Amino acid sequence: MQKTQQQNNKQEEIQATIANMDTITKKAVNDTWLKVNENLSGIFSTLLGGADATLEVPSGMEGTENEPPKGLQLRVKLGGEWKTSLQELSGGQKSLLSLSLVLFGVFCSFGFEIRCLIGNV
Repeated sequence: MQKTQQQNNKQEEIQATIANMDTITKKAVNDTWLKVNENLSGIFSTLLGGADATLEVPSGMEGTENEPPKGLQLRVKLGGEWKTSLQELSGGQKSLLSLSLVLFGVFCSFGFEIRCLIGNV
């Protein structure tokens, strides 16, 4: 009987740990998404004047309170018009968009303040 109680206690501890990890992971995913959205546009518009880029949740892929979104899509605005597909971009525009994502990753991994660097590009 005592062994069963110990097993139940361990099982409850494991379930609590998993729930805590889920909460931490969801917060990390959301924080990362917000940080990318906040800075991607600035980097992309610096590299390609007048352009904008954002990560959005596609229609029908929204999450719930307990679940994150099922996916994200990268949207680009050029000349005041949001593109419906990345295939509409030229090779150079795709390269600059990729470079924006890479620069964002590099800046974050080394702890640079992105807002300061954008003004100096």
